[in-house]
Order: sequence, then structure tokens, then C-alpha cells
Amino acid sequence: MCKIFVLTLLWLPVFFTNPVSQNITALQQHCLWLYILWGLLVLTLLVRRYRPGPWLVCLAAGFVIPWNAAGPGWLNDLHVWLQIAAIILLSVEQLRLVLYVYNKKARTWFLVLGISFVIMAACGHVSGLAEMVWASGILLLVPA
Repeated sequence: MCKIFVLTLLWLPVFFTNPVSQNITALQQHCLWLYILWGLLVLTLLVRRYRPGPWLVCLAAGFVIPWNAAGPGWLNDLHVWLQIAAIILLSVEQLRLVLYVYNKKARTWFLVLGISFVIMAACGHVSGLAEMVWASGILLLVPA
């Protein structure tokens, strides 16, 4: 029951944005409370499944920094690059576990990430659909 509720919350942005052409950050303009809820939910999912590290600081900071088309370009870039750095840092950590420990949870991380990259390639950019599939994959496929 809990996973169904969380899954519903993860897919709620579909009703507020166009998930193929916009990413989750677009929720800031449409529904701020849902953006905050979605971000906290994803951070909680990741912390429950992976050992917190520098990736958590980057992801949280990237989430807190608002993206605004009318805002300064360097702030928008910082928002994006902190989130990219977080995913890279977590991927490097998981790759280390795959290579040296052959951890099943780490292999599943790359499966979920690969599915998200296929969706991003089909959409042509980081889309809300890819972000929601990634978060749902973390919830459903990676053991806590």
C-alpha cells in the first residue's frame, strides 16, 4: 500500500506539466508545493537505499536553488550542474560497488539509470517523464 501511495505521488506531476517537453523543475512555476514534495520524496528514497555521501549535498543543493528563466544564467547553470554532479557521484560510487563487491543493488542502479537515459534520448532532453521513471525505478527495483 505504501509503495502505491508513493508511486502515485511520484507520477502526480503529469497533471501539472507536460512530462515529455518539460522537466520536474517546471513544477516550480505551476505547483510549488508539489515540487517540494516530489524533491523531498526522491531525496528520502535515495537516502533509504544508498549510503549518504557528497552526492546527497549536491542533489539537495541543486533542488533548493530555484530555476528561473528570467533569473541570472549562472544560478540556473548551478542548479543543473549540481544535480548532474550528484548523479555522477552516486554512479561512481555504485560502479565501485559493482566492480569490487558485485553488489546487486548497484547493478540495479545502472538498469534504472539506463532506462531513464533511453527515455531522455527519445525525448531529446532531460524530461519529466525520464525523471519520474527514474524515481519510480528506484522505488520499485532497488531494495531498501
